[in-house]
Amino acid sequence: MIIQISIDAMPNMKQMNREDSLDRAMRLFWQQGYHGTSIKDLEQALALHPGSIYAAFGSKSALYKEALDRYAQDLSEDLERCFAEAQSPLEGIRSYFRQVASSCSSSARDGVCPARACMVVKTILETGGQDRDIARHANRLLSRIERRFERALKEAQSRGDLRQEVNPRRLARYLQAQLMGLRAFAQRDIARGAVKELAEDIIKSIDSCLP
Repeated sequence: MIIQISIDAMPNMKQMNREDSLDRAMRLFWQQGYHGTSIKDLEQALALHPGSIYAAFGSKSALYKEALDRYAQDLSEDLERCFAEAQSPLEGIRSYFRQVASSCSSSARDGVCPARACMVVKTILETGGQDRDIARHANRLLSRIERRFERALKEAQSRGDLRQEVNPRRLARYLQAQLMGLRAFAQRDIARGAVKELAEDIIKSIDSCLP
């Protein structure tokens, strides 16, 4: 049986192949880091020749930033899902921390994620003293999450769910720092329950700001 593929379908197939390659690159970079991933590694993971990689993405650094954007988009979608399903902004934040704890307490062997630590944080730690363009890009992505926390906290305050003397910007910064620490803590060889317990302790610190 001969299967015919229309010319009109070809752009969609190329886009699907590009998206799949980007997802593979994201997982590889997440696991090995920017400098720890060679072009040869990318060739094998993406099943592409160097010329095809450069033609599709421009450069290794450009591919890395796209992969980082993909990772950050997934984080943002998870956070927005928690807000959408929650009864209040604070409940959305609580739900997100519990979800992160559950996810990053799973090991790479479970197939949940290539690494427990946040890819964006790993990028800053790896490239902060060099590759400043990539480091700045990662910092912008972290700031985006922090601003989303701040908007949620302001909404909670307007609903009367958060004490008026609480500074939403400072609390959002605190939550971002705690989130980074939670994911770093999960890198330790430690019982999964300990990661979830830490998330609950962070949530209690949020609850201390209730009216």
